[in-house]
Amino acid sequence: MLLAIAVLMGQLYSCQRPSLEELPFFRVYSRPMSIKLEKIHLRGEVENLGDRLPDEVGFWVNRNFDAIQSLQALGTLIVGQRVSEANFEAVFADFKPGENLYFRAYARLGERTIYGNVQSYLPNNWVGIEQAVAVNNDTALLYGVLNGIAATGDTVMEHGHVYSDKNPNPELGLSDCLYTQLGPSKTDYTFQSKIGGLRFNTVYTVRAYARGRSKTFYSQPVSVHIRDGWKKMPPLAYMQGAVATTNGRGKAYLGFGCPDSYCAQSALPNQFWAFSPTDTSGIWRENTPIDPLYLRTNVASFAIGDTVYYVTGEYFDGFCPSFCPVSQFIKFNTQTLTWNDKAVFAPSPPDLIRSEAVAFSLFGKGYVGSGESIKNDRATVLNDFWEYNPTLGHWRRVASLPLELGLGEGVLFQGRAEATSFVIGNHAYVVGGRFGTLSLKDCWRFDPTVSDTGRWEQVAFLPGFARYAGVGFSVGQKGYYGLGYNLNEGPLGDFWEYDPNTNTWSARTPFPAGKRYDAVAFALGQYGYVGTGNTRKIKPSGETNTVQNNDVWRYEPER
Repeated sequence: MLLAIAVLMGQLYSCQRPSLEELPFFRVYSRPMSIKLEKIHLRGEVENLGDRLPDEVGFWVNRNFDAIQSLQALGTLIVGQRVSEANFEAVFADFKPGENLYFRAYARLGERTIYGNVQSYLPNNWVGIEQAVAVNNDTALLYGVLNGIAATGDTVMEHGHVYSDKNPNPELGLSDCLYTQLGPSKTDYTFQSKIGGLRFNTVYTVRAYARGRSKTFYSQPVSVHIRDGWKKMPPLAYMQGAVATTNGRGKAYLGFGCPDSYCAQSALPNQFWAFSPTDTSGIWRENTPIDPLYLRTNVASFAIGDTVYYVTGEYFDGFCPSFCPVSQFIKFNTQTLTWNDKAVFAPSPPDLIRSEAVAFSLFGKGYVGSGESIKNDRATVLNDFWEYNPTLGHWRRVASLPLELGLGEGVLFQGRAEATSFVIGNHAYVVGGRFGTLSLKDCWRFDPTVSDTGRWEQVAFLPGFARYAGVGFSVGQKGYYGLGYNLNEGPLGDFWEYDPNTNTWSARTPFPAGKRYDAVAFALGQYGYVGTGNTRKIKPSGETNTVQNNDVWRYEPER
């Protein structure tokens, strides 16, 4: 039975790399063509197949740019001839004077067919645009091609790309158009332009251009869609394991971090920061410092009204078996900018002494649960949850996070630590975490209204790597989760969106500043924010070094 459970756990939570033998990945490129003796000589290249050879290579020819670009109608097939392991060629002569033609290289391996970029032959135009456009966050890599220059013996004085988010036919010299300038050329070749600073959730129209001595040529326009993405914000302090909480009044509050990998109590910083967003960036301001008696890291936090509550956490002092869990329950008033640990609150229940818990608020009450505690000098993961009523000033136990996955195999794990939570509407979600050395990727929804103690319901598993120490927040009716650590893969940088209406996860633009874990995240208005945390750097000696970060990034979801 234990063996079956271990196998099942491995299938659900371990993240195996795909076998390249089973699913080979390769690329196909259309190389610059040449026109000689009323024949078009086509050239293509296959990349990333190693010693393997494709079963078939060649080109598709179409007189309709939109049809071949979208792969809706490929046109006429020309089987190519290999001239080397990677390169192939073909000749096309079935065309009429003055007609426009579009070509797309392809390569077939087994049941997979990969298509290259679109190339154009425009007899009265020196320039074409390739279909391949690579978008990375707010930056696009655009491709174009010069054809027919060598045959005429003429010279292109200048070439590049012109683009606009307003004009459907961008041209040089127009006030609503921007352009790149790549200089003169006397040869036919494929060129590229890298443009950055593009606006998210915006469609740009792009055309390649070539300026001759007396005329400027333009390619067919193509659309470049910049979807979600990240923009760098003002930095903070180097830290890991901090917590950020919003109070519902347009500010976020951040503190309780650790400046190094040890997190000794004597070295913990007491700075406490408030973040206010602006139209284009944001401002960090230092608030009333944290009392040194309450310094810790890996704190759980939630906000109700004008008050932010902090409970649980840990520090190291050399006397505890592995870490020292903290029991103080304190609050910060965001209007008076004051701290308070008594008078209003009953003491935290002894069962809440733990670290690496998750917290959230719903319907004017706070919830804290899961995490790791020390029992009999050993670290123990937990699954219990507690509700705090600020009106009555006391805690009570509510429904625990389920211990089994509903797969008919009984209890698979006994709790979790370093999970992440976010709230969408009237529900809270807890995702990921770790049980011992096992990284998790399951997600649970909590509804406090179903019964007196609420109810947990399992929703869709995260499609990416299992992880812990990730970040999460919600914007509108969507939840976001990413980064973190996987014991096999190390730090992670991918980012996912959860839609409760369809119960599905969708991959979104990865975090642009490197893979990391133990970062902070929060949401204000229509944006999410992620920053600080740890990355891993490899020294020249081959040793791995942990680096704390101080950068902060704003995420704009896809709309």
